[in-house]
Amino acid sequence: MPYNKEPFAADVSEGKNDPIYNAHSYHTKVPHKAIMRYILHYTEPGDVVFDGFCGTGMTGVAAQLCGDRKTVESLGYKVDDQGVIYQQEEETDESGLPAASAAQVGGKGPIPVQIVSWMKQSADLRNIILEELASGRATEENGQLSTQHSTLITRAKARWYVPDPNKAGDLEKLRERALLREFEEYRESKQKRLKVFRLEAIRAGFKKAWQERDYATIIAVARKIPENILQEDPKLLMWYDQAFTRSGEE
Repeated sequence: MPYNKEPFAADVSEGKNDPIYNAHSYHTKVPHKAIMRYILHYTEPGDVVFDGFCGTGMTGVAAQLCGDRKTVESLGYKVDDQGVIYQQEEETDESGLPAASAAQVGGKGPIPVQIVSWMKQSADLRNIILEELASGRATEENGQLSTQHSTLITRAKARWYVPDPNKAGDLEKLRERALLREFEEYRESKQKRLKVFRLEAIRAGFKKAWQERDYATIIAVARKIPENILQEDPKLLMWYDQAFTRSGEE
């Protein structure tokens, strides 16, 4: 059977405060949980993962932890009693944007054109699609397939696909959600001073906290980043000063 995998197009942002990540220093280290998502998508259990350089060892850690149920589930996957790994079915928020990723089929609504194109590469699936269309049980519009056929739905469900570039607004919301997840790690970190952080995530977190009048969070995280960083960023300094004033602290 020929190897065929859809491109993995999804957010893989991970914080850098994980104990495993901080076990040793290396200037180009990648968080192992980010690597795990690629391994889970592109390989099957028992496959060999080749890391030609193995500078940090994170690929080996990622491959090993793909067999750890708790770690896999922490990434948003579902593991059944037989150890089979599935993507969790998506839920949408009030804006209609998938809560996990706009680039994954959730099992509801038409099958995206990218997935339909992939399915038509299979003779069996292509024949089912043609039969469903001919009988009127399925419809195809702008490349998207609306069907109730269980086989087609099952094969499409949880598949990743390249997002529609015309939906840049959705992708921006996903990016913001990823930044806020990272900010939450900073907030919960026990470090008095954050050693590694992204200003984008700090700005996104401060903005959200300000909108929610959560002044305590702004002050707490501001105290974890270097003073010069805070002073040199007008937006961060403005949010911090206002939060400090409104919180009633002296």
